[in-house]
Amino acid sequence: MNLVKKIGVCIVLIGLLSACKSKEDDDSSYLALVLLAGGYNTCSFSPAGTSVPIASMTAIANGTPYSLSFTQIDKGYSAIQIPVATAGTMGTFQVSAGTLGVAVYKGGCPITRGVNLAGAGTDFIFVSGAATITNSAQIQFNVPGSYTIIVNTADNGKGTFQLN
Repeated sequence: MNLVKKIGVCIVLIGLLSACKSKEDDDSSYLALVLLAGGYNTCSFSPAGTSVPIASMTAIANGTPYSLSFTQIDKGYSAIQIPVATAGTMGTFQVSAGTLGVAVYKGGCPITRGVNLAGAGTDFIFVSGAATITNSAQIQFNVPGSYTIIVNTADNGKGTFQLN
């Protein structure tokens, strides 16, 4: 019975949001609601000038591996938000299918592609693997602060991330 109530509430919320769109082609609000209704956090990401909500997770130190969920735009995108990284904090990617690409940004959401990129070799390093991951990779943060990792896949990649 609980599931039926949740589905009903989601349908009502989606209907209300659809009726309140500011423009006919304004689907980002609708997408944000669908992601939230599915239990996902979101991060506002601009891959090509237009800001779009993508599935996001907040990584905490010594957390369990988190399965990445992707929002399809021109590729699949996911955001990993790391509110606090100390020098030496490590993150591990494990890929179970396809290929994942990662870009590391300083700070939190919203993110615009190419703006506020963290410096590879200074802010962080890949201890193993690289920014294109087919099996596994380990990243270490050298400079304390908050970071957001944008993960993308063009071939329906699947994987997990764990912060240690």
